[in-house]
Amino acid sequence: MAAGASLGLIGYSPWLAPVLFGMATFVMSVAGHEIGRTAANFIPASAPTC
Repeated sequence: MAAGASLGLIGYSPWLAPVLFGMATFVMSVAGHEIGRTAANFIPASAPTC
């Protein structure tokens, strides 16, 4: 919220902050998905759960 207020104070459109935050959230979730999929390749499928 502070970043959005700061962007507004320096003259940017109020629509810019939500779009930037949405894009950052999307990119980070895709990156997390890819990291998880890569890490899962190193764990054997028959690994004991307990």
